Amino acid sequence: MFAPIAALALAAASAPAVSAWGGVGHWTVGYVAMNFLDDNAKAVVADLLKPTETLAYVSVWADIVRNSAAFSFSREYHFVDPLDTPPEKCNYDDDRDCKTSACIVGAIGNYTARATCNNGLPKQDRYEALKFLVHFIGDIAQPLHACGRERGGNDRIVNFDGNANSKLHAIWDTAIPEKYLKSQGLFVSGNDGASAKNYADHLMTKINGEYKDKLAGWLSNKSVFAVNQNRNSLAAIDWATDSNDFNCNTVWPAVDKDTTQDFGGKYYDDAAPVVNIQIAKAGYRLGNWINRMFARCASAPSSTTTTDAPVVGATTTVAPVAASTTTVAPVVAASTTTTVAPVVAASTTTTVAPVVAASTTTVASVVVARSTTTVAPVAGSTTTTVGPVVVVAATTTVGPAVYNPYGNAAETPAATPAPSPSDKLAYGPYSTPAATPADKPAYGAETPAATPADKPAYGEDESILSGAFKSASVSAAAVLAALAAML
Repeated sequence: MFAPIAALALAAASAPAVSAWGGVGHWTVGYVAMNFLDDNAKAVVADLLKPTETLAYVSVWADIVRNSAAFSFSREYHFVDPLDTPPEKCNYDDDRDCKTSACIVGAIGNYTARATCNNGLPKQDRYEALKFLVHFIGDIAQPLHACGRERGGNDRIVNFDGNANSKLHAIWDTAIPEKYLKSQGLFVSGNDGASAKNYADHLMTKINGEYKDKLAGWLSNKSVFAVNQNRNSLAAIDWATDSNDFNCNTVWPAVDKDTTQDFGGKYYDDAAPVVNIQIAKAGYRLGNWINRMFARCASAPSSTTTTDAPVVGATTTVAPVAASTTTVAPVVAASTTTTVAPVVAASTTTTVAPVVAASTTTVASVVVARSTTTVAPVAGSTTTTVGPVVVVAATTTVGPAVYNPYGNAAETPAATPAPSPSDKLAYGPYSTPAATPADKPAYGAETPAATPADKPAYGEDESILSGAFKSASVSAAAVLAALAAML
């Protein structure tokens, strides 16, 4: 049904050696997703990404830049902390657990709206939004990224294959998938890209085989643009609930039963199949999500300026959509009876003022009434029949269809997100959450802020940063330059 990806990309061969579900795992999610992109999605992705980049290659970007000043606001968007009590009770309650939208389910909703086309945002903002999405749809499939107990397992120290200082979170991110790859002869030491390519091909075999009957259940039936009253993605809430369940049936029961065990034994045997299926889920979901998110693009250019076809009966091309409210100039007929369709025009050629949406939604089409209407006589003439009549109120939003925040089959996007200010601290159309209090370490960073120089910043055995990326103050420009240098 689906063939594995062909040759290993050059980017993978030169990939930086990074670990965690931000290295092998995230690269694998990107590679799996690439198998499921339709032609339109491939074209839009290629337009947004740089020529040498792939979904796999950009999958770790969000982990790298969250330690920079420009993107430090994104640290808490990598997870959600449900206030449940695993393993006794596992459940995700959106009003209880992410009412402010400052978590992964809010981030997925926000960056979906920012990544899609025709939303009024610059290409660079859409590019960054796509990279965030690739990463977050991977993160939300990791059970401990939907767990509030002991900071998602970061505060639980366990013994894994003789390493008595392993974090529970880290073994799910890194040690378990890497041990599995080694057991299958798929691990390439020092090259996460190559390991991930092997892992993706391995999981594609499972997707075409033992996972095939499960695929439909991996997806949400919610629109990719649907959010709730908390501005959180309805589909992402489904995924957080799915991941959270594993905290009661796999992650924590054995921890509480025997805290001194070697977690590289039976615990690994039970957890490895879950890791495999969750990474496969994330890749399958990501491919489907991108297809649906970009379905409305139809190979449209990524520029925010759009020129509509000329209005029938007019000689003026409709100007690009403006962000402010403008009243459409009335059409005046100076002659006697005149039939005009579809736009009311004078007896001679008339220039019609641009149609402007009241919001920042891009004008997709002109809404036209379906019946013929008799209007009041125009001064100096007899009754004029006009049909059909263009329905354009002074403050009416014109196309696309009315957004249903609770989802519909049409997958209509929400209104255009507000552009981010230059300091990048605006969380899409929302305000950046207040800084994490000093008494609550930033869970998104997977480690307390004050990391000793002799201890990697990204967890005891999952240092995500390497080379030029190890500086917590690295600029976004330096990150991009370093990534480009690796190709």
